[in-house]
Amino acid sequence: LVVGYQQAKLQHARAERTTDRAVQVIDEIYGHFAPNPVVSTQFDSQLEGELEPSSLEQMPISANTALLLEGLLSFYDDFAEESHDSDAVIAKAVSANRRVGDIHRRLDQRDEARLSYLRAIDRIEGLPESHQQRLEIRLELARIYNGLGLSMMRSAWENSRERLAAHQQAVDLLDRPDATPMEQFELATSLYLLHTAEWRLQRVARWRQRRRGDVEVLKSNAKSHLQKAKEILTSLTHNVESEQYQLLLARCLLADADTLCQVCDEE
Repeated sequence: LVVGYQQAKLQHARAERTTDRAVQVIDEIYGHFAPNPVVSTQFDSQLEGELEPSSLEQMPISANTALLLEGLLSFYDDFAEESHDSDAVIAKAVSANRRVGDIHRRLDQRDEARLSYLRAIDRIEGLPESHQQRLEIRLELARIYNGLGLSMMRSAWENSRERLAAHQQAVDLLDRPDATPMEQFELATSLYLLHTAEWRLQRVARWRQRRRGDVEVLKSNAKSHLQKAKEILTSLTHNVESEQYQLLLARCLLADADTLCQVCDEE
């Protein structure tokens, strides 16, 4: 009986090592074709100043890349069932789904990007509440909502409100009194994107001669969100030297200056 137990334990340990190695291989493939944008960010002028992951610029991206990575997503589900540490695998699966959406968006395949982001959201919403409250999952969900908002950047007026809602979802997830520095940085990113979406929408609303009250609310909200982003980043840069923090703060200051110039032009 003891021998049988020891053999079963040995086989279980061997299966765990095999699963861990398989997950590592899949992660390496994802890391090669779709590096995680948490590592580095830049501002892509081709996307009119939106935050974009510079790591995706390190190698050519094609539609086949996205298809390849999509085909690997199901492996994460299999590994999660077999792994002794399914929480870690689930977090990686969520990140993988989001990065597929990022690639589609970089290829200007906005419908495909939207579907990838929505699948990732469904994946998270299907998790137990204890999993959803994990820091890694909350951060990934916020990034997914921001990606979803960016995928609607050039959409029609009717979808502009959806873009605002997506970025607001990211803000709501991260705006916590006990937020870590990483969450605070993602919150500042989300606030910046929300500001950008609101400012653009109010200009379109003015051009379409929408109600003045709606325009003023959008302008006020945009100003408030940008100010909060600057406060968060100023606090972060005082405590930690980070190129990411400084870069986003500089972008917020530029956005503030651009806003002032546009207001002067209107007057």
